[in-house]
Amino acid sequence: MSNKNLSSAGGGVEYQVVDELFPIEDLETSVFQRRDAELALDKVNRGSFITVSLNSLATGYFLGQHPLTVISIDNLLQLVASTVDHSLDRSIESFDLMQIGTLSTRSMNHSLLDTGISDLVHT
Repeated sequence: MSNKNLSSAGGGVEYQVVDELFPIEDLETSVFQRRDAELALDKVNRGSFITVSLNSLATGYFLGQHPLTVISIDNLLQLVASTVDHSLDRSIESFDLMQIGTLSTRSMNHSLLDTGISDLVHT
């Protein structure tokens, strides 16, 4: 599976531009989350999705805690779509999806003993 991220997105908008989409659970449109969102991103070409980026520490924390979510551009609320369109370098119609949140990466969970830091803790 390809690991699409912010650098492979075709455009980005700040959180405040699309804050009307939250909470996602209240939207009356279909959204894909977690694994389904990853699969949807894999089906689109590089550069054909928009990411929601942070504009403060608080929004960074919020988006970091938010599960990976993908919304079809066709399903965006009309009001949000026109606002997003004005925030982009190219027309919103040239995009397929909007990505909210980031792909989670799996990493080894190391204890302090594994990292050697425990020597510093015990002294």
